[in-house]
Amino acid sequence: MIESIELTCGPTPKADPIKWTESPGVTIFVGPNNSGKSALLQEISESFTSERRSNRSALKTLEISAFNQAMFDDHP
Repeated sequence: MIESIELTCGPTPKADPIKWTESPGVTIFVGPNNSGKSALLQEISESFTSERRSNRSALKTLEISAFNQAMFDDHP
């Protein structure tokens, strides 16, 4: 499960980098074409494997935790 994501940049050139540290849920990336949504998802995907296919560097840190049985027992 993704615990937090930190990007190397913010929404504008002078803005602080974006960091998500919210509790588990759904995150939706919204933006115009060619704004980097797919590139960020590709970097997240690559971080789960040893394969690095892109030279992009939008993703600064990605913290994950393992799933455990209790996460599934709380839901019907």
